[in-house]
Amino acid sequence: MKLGVMGCGVMGQRHLAVASELSGVQIAAVADLDSEKAHAAAARLGATRCSTHPQAPLAAPQAEAVVPATPSPGRAHAPEAAVRVGP
Repeated sequence: MKLGVMGCGVMGQRHLAVASELSGVQIAAVADLDSEKAHAAAARLGATRCSTHPQAPLAAPQAEAVVPATPSPGRAHAPEAAVRVGP
Protein backbone atom coordinates (compact mmCIF):
# COMPACT_ATOMS: atom_id res chain seq x y z
CA MET A 1 0.00 0.00 0.00
CA LYS A 2 1.22 3.48 -0.82
CA LEU A 3 0.66 5.79 2.14
CA GLY A 4 0.45 9.55 2.48
CA VAL A 5 0.94 11.31 5.81
CA MET A 6 -0.43 14.74 6.65
CA GLY A 7 1.90 16.20 9.27
CA CYS A 8 5.50 15.37 10.13
CA GLY A 9 5.50 16.49 13.76
CA VAL A 10 5.59 14.18 16.77
CA MET A 11 2.57 12.06 15.81
CA GLY A 12 3.40 12.12 12.12
CA GLN A 13 6.91 10.85 12.88
CA ARG A 14 5.42 8.03 14.96
CA HIS A 15 3.04 7.04 12.17
CA LEU A 16 5.86 7.23 9.62
CA ALA A 17 8.17 5.11 11.77
CA VAL A 18 5.57 2.37 12.21
CA ALA A 19 4.48 2.45 8.56
CA SER A 20 8.08 2.24 7.33
CA GLU A 21 8.52 -1.01 9.29
CA LEU A 22 5.45 -2.68 7.78
CA SER A 23 5.92 -5.09 4.92
CA GLY A 24 4.23 -3.89 1.76
CA VAL A 25 3.86 -0.25 2.87
CA GLN A 26 5.60 2.49 0.93
CA ILE A 27 5.55 6.15 2.00
CA ALA A 28 4.30 7.91 -1.12
CA ALA A 29 3.62 11.45 0.09
CA VAL A 30 4.29 13.61 3.13
CA ALA A 31 3.25 17.13 4.02
CA ASP A 32 3.98 19.55 6.83
CA LEU A 33 3.77 23.32 7.17
CA ASP A 34 7.43 23.20 8.21
CA SER A 35 9.25 22.52 4.94
CA GLU A 36 12.36 21.23 6.72
CA LYS A 37 10.32 18.56 8.52
CA ALA A 38 8.52 17.57 5.33
CA HIS A 39 11.69 17.37 3.24
CA ALA A 40 13.60 15.48 5.94
CA ALA A 41 10.82 12.88 6.25
CA ALA A 42 10.55 12.53 2.48
CA ALA A 43 14.30 12.08 2.05
CA ARG A 44 14.60 9.63 4.94
CA LEU A 45 11.70 7.45 3.81
CA GLY A 46 11.88 7.82 0.04
CA ALA A 47 8.55 9.58 -0.38
CA THR A 48 7.94 10.53 -4.00
CA ARG A 49 5.94 13.64 -3.08
CA CYS A 50 6.62 16.30 -0.47
CA SER A 51 4.64 19.45 0.25
CA THR A 52 4.09 22.25 2.74
CA HIS A 53 0.35 22.11 2.09
CA PRO A 54 -1.14 19.89 4.82
CA GLN A 55 -3.74 18.30 2.57
CA ALA A 56 -1.42 17.61 -0.37
CA PRO A 57 -1.21 13.86 0.34
CA LEU A 58 -4.96 13.66 -0.27
CA ALA A 59 -4.43 14.80 -3.85
CA ALA A 60 -1.30 12.70 -4.48
CA PRO A 61 -2.23 10.10 -7.10
CA GLN A 62 0.40 7.77 -5.64
CA ALA A 63 -1.24 7.68 -2.17
CA GLU A 64 -3.78 4.89 -1.71
CA ALA A 65 -4.43 5.79 1.94
CA VAL A 66 -3.72 8.91 3.99
CA VAL A 67 -3.03 9.31 7.72
CA PRO A 68 -4.07 12.68 9.17
CA ALA A 69 -1.36 13.40 11.76
CA THR A 70 -1.88 17.13 12.08
CA PRO A 71 -2.83 18.91 15.32
CA SER A 72 -6.46 18.40 16.35
CA PRO A 73 -7.89 21.51 14.63
CA GLY A 74 -6.32 20.46 11.30
CA ARG A 75 -7.54 16.87 11.53
CA ALA A 76 -11.15 17.96 11.72
CA HIS A 77 -11.06 18.93 8.03
CA ALA A 78 -9.23 15.84 6.75
CA PRO A 79 -12.28 13.57 6.29
CA GLU A 80 -14.22 16.30 4.49
CA ALA A 81 -11.27 17.01 2.21
CA ALA A 82 -10.83 13.30 1.51
CA VAL A 83 -14.45 13.02 0.43
CA ARG A 84 -14.03 15.98 -1.93
CA VAL A 85 -10.96 14.36 -3.52
CA GLY A 86 -12.68 10.99 -3.83
CA PRO A 87 -11.16 7.59 -4.56
